[in-house]
Order: sequence, then C-alpha cells, then structure tokens
Amino acid sequence: MATVVGAASLGLNAVFAFGNHKKKCKMKKLLRLLDAREQVNVQLKAALDISQAQSKQSLRDDNRSLRLEVIDLQKTVAYQADQLRHTQQADRQQKVQMSDLTRKLDSECAEKRGIEAAFSRLQAHASTQYLNLHLAREQCGGELIRANDRLSRAAADGEPMKIYAGDCEVTGYLGKGRFGAVSKVKVQATNILRGQFAMKGVWGHYETGVDPEYQKALLSNEWKAMDWLRHANIIAAPAKVIAKRPAAAREHSFGFLLELMESDLESAIITANRKVQPWVTINLMEQLAAGVRHAHEHYVLHRDIKCNNLLLDGPLPQSPSDRVPTLKVADWGLSRAYLRITQGVR
Repeated sequence: MATVVGAASLGLNAVFAFGNHKKKCKMKKLLRLLDAREQVNVQLKAALDISQAQSKQSLRDDNRSLRLEVIDLQKTVAYQADQLRHTQQADRQQKVQMSDLTRKLDSECAEKRGIEAAFSRLQAHASTQYLNLHLAREQCGGELIRANDRLSRAAADGEPMKIYAGDCEVTGYLGKGRFGAVSKVKVQATNILRGQFAMKGVWGHYETGVDPEYQKALLSNEWKAMDWLRHANIIAAPAKVIAKRPAAAREHSFGFLLELMESDLESAIITANRKVQPWVTINLMEQLAAGVRHAHEHYVLHRDIKCNNLLLDGPLPQSPSDRVPTLKVADWGLSRAYLRITQGVR
C-alpha cells in the first residue's frame, strides 16, 4: 500500500515537474519574445527619432532655402522695378528730345521757307531786271556803253564836298587792303561837316604791291558809284578828302569819307556766336535786295557781294523786341555800270 502511494506520489511529482518545466519553457519563450519586442520598440523609437531629426533638419533647410529664394526674388523685383524706372525715365527723355527735334525741324523748315521766299523775291527781281536789260538792248539795237563816263559826268554836275586831310583826326584803324587803308577819323575843324566817319584812301606812300595809279582808279570808281547811287541801303560817301601835299604827291593820293558803321555782317555773325534767326535773315535779305535793286535800276553791277562788304550799324538782335540793324552795301571799287545809248549819253 505504501508502495502504491509512493509510486503515485512520484508520478504526481513527475507530472507536476513536467508541467512546471513546460511553464518555465513558455515563460522563457515569453520573456524572449518580450525582450525581442522591447528591442524592436527601441529600434523603432531610435529610427523614429532619427526620422524626426532628419525631417526637422530638412524642414530647416527648406525654410532657409525658401528664405533665400524670397530674398533673391525681392532683389530681382527691386532690380526690375529700378530698370523699369530707368526705362520710363529714358522714354520721357526721348519724348522730350523728339519734341525738341520736332520743334527745331519746324523752325528750320520755317526758316528755309522764309529764305526760299526771300530768294524767290530776289530771283523775281533779277528776272525783271534781266528782262528790262534785254528789252533795252532790243530797243537800242544791242548797243550798250560803259557808264563810268556817265558817272563822271554825274559827279561833275554837282561839285562834291571836299575837306582837307588835316581836318581829319585819326582815332583808329579799321582795316587795310590791296586798294587802300580805312581809318576811323573825327572831323571837327570845319563848319561844313563834323562827327565820326570812316576815311578810305591811298596817300601815295601806302605800299601794297599794287600800282598807286590803279589803286587811285579803283577808289575813284568807288567814289563815283556811291555818289551816283544814293540809297538808305548803300553806304554814303559825304565828302572827298584832299591831301595837303605837294602837287606831285597829291597826284597819287585819293580818299573820301564814309559813314561809320559798327561792323560787317561776317564779324557780326561771329560775334553773336549763335544761329541767326529766320526773321533777322529775311529782314537783312530784304535790305540787301533793296540796295541791289536800286543799283540795278541805275544799271550798276556791284560784282563783289559778300558778307565782308555788307556793313551794319549795330549788333544782330537777340530777341524780336531788339532792333534789326540797317544793312548798307559797301566797297564799290569793282563795280561796273551800263546805260542805254538812248539815254543821251555819248
């Protein structure tokens, strides 16, 4: 009985021992699974931390890049705005320049039209004079004579005013040329003529390489022309000047007084140092045409019209309110005159 009980007890113990062993195996297995799970969790947490850190770093990098792009974009916008302002300013300047050029072109066109009109009037006058001369030739059978003899007779008809060179006080020199010297003089020792004048002449000792007789002939021709042509736009010669010299020296001397003018046209243009306005040009051209027309009406050809021989009594005007100077045609030494034989000149 005891043996049976002991065997049973051993059997139960064996069963319990086996059961405990199985439990222990399960517990160990569970513990291993829990350890593995814990390791997996740790690894997952570490991976998650790394991923979060990488995400934060990437976000920071993206934010930094975005800020840099925004700054670059702002700089680009500011540069483009500045370029747009410069472009608009350049456009405004170009518009102003185009407006100035348009006004200048209009002014030049108006000036051109005025000059063309003045030249048209001159051409019409020249055509009329040519026609009159042609008709005169037809009427007198084409016979024309030189009018220097006519001028000489005209000068002889009225005795010209004469003063002595000693009555002229030289106050300056205005110029010298091949055909004589021009001085600024003050006439005060005579009751007939007083004031400031220009004196032109050759006095026998003026050396220019030109025959004194030829000089005297040219000056005499100039005197005759001015004495024959009396006009507001032709320089006037109020008196002859006689040198107080021996008769032999006086034969090679000849001079006369001229109106004292301020300057010639070329010097006035250079002094003004600016473009002559169209209305001034037209006015001066009309005065020139009036003087030349008067000479042509008396069949006198100047033959040396140029700016140096056009004298003015004042400066060129700067504004429309200023006076346009009077223009006078001078230097008639090379002039020639022709008259019809039907005028009774022999």
